[in-house]
Amino acid sequence: MVETAETRELVAGFWLWEFKDKDEAVAWVKRCPNPMPGPSESEIRPLYVMADLQ
Repeated sequence: MVETAETRELVAGFWLWEFKDKDEAVAWVKRCPNPMPGPSESEIRPLYVMADLQ
């Protein structure tokens, strides 16, 4: 018999947005609703494509 844990919390998720700069990204993140009943964190990370690395 295999027992599984019951999930009651959001484990992870992500959005991909395109902004002109970090200040615009921060402004949008501040407007996002908090999906958790208490405090939560948001991370802003750059997305690189192969052309950025050459």
